[in-house]
Amino acid sequence: MYLTDLEDFINETILKRGKDYYKKGQILKLREADGIHKAVVEGSSYPYRVSVKMAGDTVLETYCDCPFDGVYCKHEAAVLFAMRDGMVEREPVESKSKRKETAIEDLLPQMKKEDLVRVLIDLSDTYPEIEKKLLFEFAPIEDEVAASKKMIREYIRKAKEHGFISYGRVDQALYGAMLTIEKARTKRDAGQPESTVLLSLAVMSIVIEMLHYTDDSSGSIGDVLFTAVNLIDEAIEDGLEQWPEAKKKELMKAILKEAMHARYDDWSDHRVDLLGACVQFADDPGLRKELEKPLLKRLKELDGEDYGGFYEKESIMGFLLELYESADLEEAEAFLKANLSYPSFREKAVNRCLESGDYQQAISLCEEGIHKERHGNTGTWRKLESQAYELLGDRGKQKELGRKMISGQEGIQYYLKLKELYDPEEWPAVLEELLTELHSSSPYSPYLEIIKIENRKDKILEYCRASPSEIVGLHPYIQEEYPGKISDIFTRFIRNESSHASNRSQYKKVTKLFEPYRKACGEESARELAEDLKKEYHYRPAMVEELEKV
Repeated sequence: MYLTDLEDFINETILKRGKDYYKKGQILKLREADGIHKAVVEGSSYPYRVSVKMAGDTVLETYCDCPFDGVYCKHEAAVLFAMRDGMVEREPVESKSKRKETAIEDLLPQMKKEDLVRVLIDLSDTYPEIEKKLLFEFAPIEDEVAASKKMIREYIRKAKEHGFISYGRVDQALYGAMLTIEKARTKRDAGQPESTVLLSLAVMSIVIEMLHYTDDSSGSIGDVLFTAVNLIDEAIEDGLEQWPEAKKKELMKAILKEAMHARYDDWSDHRVDLLGACVQFADDPGLRKELEKPLLKRLKELDGEDYGGFYEKESIMGFLLELYESADLEEAEAFLKANLSYPSFREKAVNRCLESGDYQQAISLCEEGIHKERHGNTGTWRKLESQAYELLGDRGKQKELGRKMISGQEGIQYYLKLKELYDPEEWPAVLEELLTELHSSSPYSPYLEIIKIENRKDKILEYCRASPSEIVGLHPYIQEEYPGKISDIFTRFIRNESSHASNRSQYKKVTKLFEPYRKACGEESARELAEDLKKEYHYRPAMVEELEKV
């Protein structure tokens, strides 16, 4: 909930009472520190303490020690109204109940340990939220994970409305998860990787399910999951040096159990991330075998799946290859060659051929890849094939491939490389052929960049005639050679834009074109065109008003 949206989230009756409290001055104290606003509100019988956690303009959590059992009480509403109006750090006034306020910061250090324990137990019995927070902060690791899960679920529950979490409540819902992530990070920094893994798994096990009932347009849930799995990766890397074998096995099983849960069936990328983290345990022969079994089992389950299943299957095959590479290189090589139908495997095989000097085999693998992906992305294989021909010193094949690849996304790089392959006397004729081919080529065609590099002013003029809007940025290239033609194209372009403009925003866009027009065609031409347009569109006063500013 944002401070600006109180009326959308709080009961109308509560809002009215809260606003009355605020307007009547019943907020006795309101101050802020580290994103937490603390207030004292004069109640019917005595003052109540209110706290509000904020992140920017987002209300993450509210608390009041009054007995009201709803989501928001009138005391919290009063404080939220005051915060929205900027009333912070108000000097305390004397309470109508005549009770003298004692600062908690002064009271706690004076209390005996047994009294403090008794008070905390009593408060925990009365307010379960306090018990959850104490367990979250101070419990041993087993209870710490359970307390974290309770807290994560509690924030999610509070943010739900009719079983759904709207866009504006996502940060509020994730607050418990973010606190747990921060705690996991603290544990990592303190050299406690086991706690880091278990806390991060706790986050993932709950947050992944939010994707089914949350508007995550902002990507916040994905960010939390990404952070959690990164912490797991880092913790495993640190822990491998200190964990005994039994602990490694225990943690790997915990991660595998989470990864294989059905809640990841619709979000296989997060399952793949968790399985990838497990591969770090593969240096241990026993754990390698333990990991291989569930991976092979999952592969069987994925047979016949759609593209999403294919992605997961290829990823798992890659993990298996890593396992075999850490154990038996011959077995790994045979596994690689037997699974070249997976693009990542074929690419790895080609790169190994290039590294070993087996260029002909690399070319053969690339040609197979091009044939198999005839209707898909062949750019990877042509790029690797070009590298092989370059290492072989075959300029003819490099030219042939370069001509094919020049219309792709990296076309300009291949154009530059292609130019180096031709002798200077050959290049002009080749360039003409390329420009003819590229002019009506793919949307990634480097045609414009090439004619600018080659300084082909005739082609630039031709390009501007076909696409008049381009004259705004291209006129400097042909200013000296074609001043009259630039003026004709630019003037027609501005007149056309004016004819289609129908509101002040569009009129302003038209007048902004006069700045480059003035540089291209001169002050006098700009003034004359503006005057002509004012006469032509005299019935559009807003447009005339904007043109007056030219």
